[in-house]
Amino acid sequence: MKIYYSLEKNLLNSSCIALGFFDGIHIGHQKVINDAVETAKLSQTNSTVISFRNQPRAFFSDSASTLIVPIEKKLKILEEMGVNNVILLDFNEELANLSAEKYVEMLVNSLAPKAITVGFNHHFGKKNEGNNDFLIKMGEIYGYETRTIPAVIKNHNTISSTYIKYLIQNGKVDIANELLYYPYSIENVVKEGVKRGRNIGFPTANLEILNTCVVPSFGVYQGKINLNNRMYLTIVNIGNRPTYSDIETPLAEVHILGFNSDIYGQKIEVILEKKIRNEIKFNSENELIEQINNDIQNVASLANL
Repeated sequence: MKIYYSLEKNLLNSSCIALGFFDGIHIGHQKVINDAVETAKLSQTNSTVISFRNQPRAFFSDSASTLIVPIEKKLKILEEMGVNNVILLDFNEELANLSAEKYVEMLVNSLAPKAITVGFNHHFGKKNEGNNDFLIKMGEIYGYETRTIPAVIKNHNTISSTYIKYLIQNGKVDIANELLYYPYSIENVVKEGVKRGRNIGFPTANLEILNTCVVPSFGVYQGKINLNNRMYLTIVNIGNRPTYSDIETPLAEVHILGFNSDIYGQKIEVILEKKIRNEIKFNSENELIEQINNDIQNVASLANL
């Protein structure tokens, strides 16, 4: 898969395009991307995804917008899905003020599209003036086909990145995982702490949750992690350690069952599978130890260990 960072004239001589930010690449996104990939195969041309390094919605907001998956993982997924090319643009003031007509002209001049696939609610161009109907109209001029993927509905909910974030932020990671290409995970370098977990018999790998990532509701989760090509069951506490009140930034404290090696400084990824309970402030360390033992038994029972 080739990655480009601008729409230069005559970049590709023919392509089938999927348009969208595609955060998380949920089942709705997958339909859009797969359609472009399959249409490209039938047309014997390139499948091309156009996306952005920064979230367009965040450009117009004072508050930073969080992501379900980092850009690097999104690119990995797109490659696994068989996408030939990704155009990864910076959403900047120039692009934000580009008219829908000029944007389509830029796509045509750069990528020579045979087809453009979008989701049912895709908008683009200055003040979101471009939509599916506009793409169809422009396609009649420039000779490409517009392909619109309808909404994906599950359990009476329209699947979207906003809905996925809502699920994660409310601890419903098990439901979110059913809708994502990859299950929701937290990835970072293991940070050396004060070793409180080790001192009470439950060593943890501590991961800071980046402020660019959507944060799950605080509490204890069942999870898993792949270390040295072996999958381990984990208990993950997401929160601010209220029993000790010693941190402000949310932290993922990962206790890996059956694993005792030193992994400080290593970059690891822990998958969250199910929320077990909310975060609790304990009156004593003994209460905390008793609850952790209960959590381990609970998680082992759910995993049929």
